[in-house]
Amino acid sequence: MNGSEVTLADEGVNEKPYQLNPKTLTKIKHDLHDLILRHSRVYDLGNSKQEIYLCDESDPIQFRKIDTSEAERFIGLVERYGIYLKKLITHLDYDSETEFVESKSIVGSIDIERTRAYRANQSSKDTVVCTVYKKNLYTPENLFLGALLLAIRDVAKDFLGKIQEEKERAESVPYRQAMQKFQMRLESVDKFSGFLLNDRFVDKICKYYLKNFESPHQIIGLVENRLLKGKIPSRYRVIFWFFKVWVMYNKARLEKQDSFATILANRLDLTSQHDLYEYLVFYNILEMFANATGKLEQQEKRKLHNLYQNSEYSVKYQDTKLLGWTKKGRPMDRRRDIVIRKHDKILAVVDAKFMPLRDEVTKEENQMLIYLDYGESKSKLGIVLFCFPGDEKVYYNDDRTKEMRFKNCHPDSSDKVLQWIRKKLIV
Repeated sequence: MNGSEVTLADEGVNEKPYQLNPKTLTKIKHDLHDLILRHSRVYDLGNSKQEIYLCDESDPIQFRKIDTSEAERFIGLVERYGIYLKKLITHLDYDSETEFVESKSIVGSIDIERTRAYRANQSSKDTVVCTVYKKNLYTPENLFLGALLLAIRDVAKDFLGKIQEEKERAESVPYRQAMQKFQMRLESVDKFSGFLLNDRFVDKICKYYLKNFESPHQIIGLVENRLLKGKIPSRYRVIFWFFKVWVMYNKARLEKQDSFATILANRLDLTSQHDLYEYLVFYNILEMFANATGKLEQQEKRKLHNLYQNSEYSVKYQDTKLLGWTKKGRPMDRRRDIVIRKHDKILAVVDAKFMPLRDEVTKEENQMLIYLDYGESKSKLGIVLFCFPGDEKVYYNDDRTKEMRFKNCHPDSSDKVLQWIRKKLIV
């Protein structure tokens, strides 16, 4: 299935809910993570907690703020003692194990007694039992070393993810620059751990560890026992200098559930594909305007967070429009998906439709006509973006002062439409 194909799920005679393919859906969620992170205002709550609001009226996302001092300690630990790990993996210790092998050829020292016993019980008279000495790479200290190197890699990647999020949320240039330096140092640690893990013997050790153990705590007792018996060479003491990494590793695993990325991912997983498409169209338009005219800051008005603006342009999600009509004594209104303004004057109303651009779209035509002609805050341009393909349409009023554009805008091929909107609206 390619990006423009859709899946139809028959849930009723007249119902044909459209579905995006899994690859496209995954990409949408990944893109939304980055877009929401870049364009959301961050509120400090104290106690290492922060929160942001999405463009809609949903509850805020509260998450744990990164502790840079912890990242500093981790980087310092690797920078100070990493050279000893590098030396250690080139001088790994082995246990010598004895095996008795039955063979028709001599493959080691012949064990006379075992050979006689074997021949006495077997018909074969040309078989010998040999003593073979083999090296065992999977000692407790080597497995502990493998677990440590895996933990260093995972902690580095965890901090890198947090630093990247922190950098994108940062409004202060000096703070953003400080996060950039942190990122560069963590990337060096990540690269160093990857170098160590690529050693062929370390790779074998790590694979054995991952297959047979769930936690280094299952190995610590064995390591301590061998240490007391003097079976561990002194060069392995370096692995105990890194014991703080386990504390950081366990803390990172616990805090991962409170991270922005995890909480947002859970929120998006529970969001319908229709709403995800609306989010994507809105944040893509917001990103396009920010790149062309400067960042549009998220505003808070009457506990709503759906307006983003800079000194010239604004983009608003779910903008309410009064129609100039009343029903049972109450004003009638409609919510427009996206309204784009310049100096408070409406440039365009944009609707996102999670459906194909069919030949017959009377409902969508009437809806856009209401947005353009009725009540307050009228507009001269209406744009309807359809998730799934169809023949594009253009409409004008009698004196051609107003127009409606119905265009294809599949998530996998939206760049062309966004560029058209930019040329149409930004001068």
